[in-house]
Amino acid sequence: MNLGCVPKKVMWYGAQVAEAIHKYASDYGFDIDNKGFDFQKLVQSRQQYIENIHRSYDNNLAKNGVEVIKGFAKSESSSNFGVQKTR
Repeated sequence: MNLGCVPKKVMWYGAQVAEAIHKYASDYGFDIDNKGFDFQKLVQSRQQYIENIHRSYDNNLAKNGVEVIKGFAKSESSSNFGVQKTR
């Protein structure tokens, strides 16, 4: 979620919005002056979106009494996982 799916989708949607504005805005009656693009703003918005998802997951897990162990997991057997905890 942090490195693949969600960040990629946010960037993809940003590109789709830019394309739609460029190609179709005038067809819908919009007279838009495109004065540039702020890539850092898109990156900040993407990071905020990810943080909001994390907060939502953390809140829902806590409400349901789920213990969260943050770290790296590895399979130790067919029915057991070990976790190297991180901060």
